[in-house]
Amino acid sequence: MAPTTIDVSPRAGRRAGLVILLAFLAASASCAFRTIDTGHVGVTTLFGKLTGEQLPEGLHLVNPLKRVAAMSIRTQEIKEHADVPSSEGLIIGLETSLLYRLEPDRAGEVFQKIGPRYAEIVVIPNLRSVMRAVTAAHTANALYSEGREQVAQQMLAQLKK
Repeated sequence: MAPTTIDVSPRAGRRAGLVILLAFLAASASCAFRTIDTGHVGVTTLFGKLTGEQLPEGLHLVNPLKRVAAMSIRTQEIKEHADVPSSEGLIIGLETSLLYRLEPDRAGEVFQKIGPRYAEIVVIPNLRSVMRAVTAAHTANALYSEGREQVAQQMLAQLKK
């Protein structure tokens, strides 16, 4: 029985190293490409810190260590029903619809200070508060007649603040 020989030449070691290096580079390259869907903007963080870099829609080459959070910049709608007071102290059922969208330039700031659930944390509570504050200054009759448009404009003005 002849002894088995294993090729331990420097050439075989280089080949193995080259194969490992190519596999590592291929894996890293595949992690470096990120796609931002239509109607979204990408906010990048590196080790938990906001980088300030925002990615528009499309395919991007990104440092594999960075995390990318996609935030919608599409127009969205919130429908809210609330029992609100009138100036006479009557409780009125009011349905409101609010259209809003995130400004792309402020996506990083919103992501950092509020988070991706900003609508639940800021928009909806403010809408409810404004609904109650504005209707309390009007009579029940005004809410169901020509004063309705004025009430809507006042609500919008307060929400923009």
